[in-house]
Amino acid sequence: MTVRHRAAVRMSSWFPAALLAAAVLPATAAPVSHWSARHLSSNEYIRSAEHDSTDSGSVKDYSGKATEGAAAGSRDLAYSVPGGGFVIRTETSDVQARADLATGELKARAVLGLSGNLAGSTGVTPAFGERATTARAEASFADRFSMVDPAGNPYAWLPGDRFTFSFAADGVVSIPGAYATPLSSSLMNWASLRFNVYHVGGLQAIEDFASFDYFAYAGLHGWDAASAEFARLMNEVDSRKITSTGWCLGDNRTIAGFCGGTGFAQVALAGEPVDLSFEFDPGGDFEWIASLEMDVAMDLFYENQIVGLDFSHTVTAGFVAPEGVQVRSASGLFPGATAPSDTVPEPSTLALLLAAGALLGRQRSRPRSVTAA
Repeated sequence: MTVRHRAAVRMSSWFPAALLAAAVLPATAAPVSHWSARHLSSNEYIRSAEHDSTDSGSVKDYSGKATEGAAAGSRDLAYSVPGGGFVIRTETSDVQARADLATGELKARAVLGLSGNLAGSTGVTPAFGERATTARAEASFADRFSMVDPAGNPYAWLPGDRFTFSFAADGVVSIPGAYATPLSSSLMNWASLRFNVYHVGGLQAIEDFASFDYFAYAGLHGWDAASAEFARLMNEVDSRKITSTGWCLGDNRTIAGFCGGTGFAQVALAGEPVDLSFEFDPGGDFEWIASLEMDVAMDLFYENQIVGLDFSHTVTAGFVAPEGVQVRSASGLFPGATAPSDTVPEPSTLALLLAAGALLGRQRSRPRSVTAA
């Protein structure tokens, strides 16, 4: 009989505190916990502000510890508008994110609001689609799972074996009823949960691609070589991918094809946790990334409106393995998985440490069930 492993759903309030952490980066780039957030993002003229104009944060950690952060504030902005002049608005935002492998929890929240035109405005309110402002929050974590049989030997994956990842998603979406479908995919209001599965080495390939400095490489080797290296790194990521899925959580304002379309299942929220699951055949050991993302946009056509996407209560991950399989996680933290039995560094890890030294990390009531094929 298969056994479901899941961390407890936590409904208590979350008190955000920035954890600026650095860690040794192993050659496998697993595990990873990461939060990032952006609020009050604009190149407009700042008339007044309650906070520093730096409006984004991001922390990535490779030790397995939880990462979290938050930012909130308001400011008066002078937005230039078509036809000349500008409108002055008070813009407020509140973004939070947390990722914790030890509890299997992802949390994120993004709220954005705009006032009406303030005194001193010299232009007229722009038409829908002409000007907008945005905020977002993301929490993600990643790990590597290896499977062993009851004797402790590497598990021989059999035809028909399946691995199931599950998520209990609980959140509140608040979008004004009159808010229209955006004209651009960069200005959508939606909460998404994404899950990607890779062959072992996929997380390192992603790290290599993300850290590639195109212009520095071009300065040393030329533009053609830089383009070729960029393509090679991107192809390496693609070659490691096994499968993926995604859910659009609750109400949304997205352009056609994003929610309920290919790759993203539409999930209704009704004030209780919703059970999501994804079954796949990795064929053996694998690496995975789960990301909870909040994207909010406010079109300047609207006045005195607030958009809020609040999944700071919890999205909790768990899994079901084939019968008789013991799952070991690289982090040794993920609920239901055990720590690797061998703590000796892999040869590639040891070589990296000897050659380069330590590298600093860069940057429930019973739920309803929704299953992604």
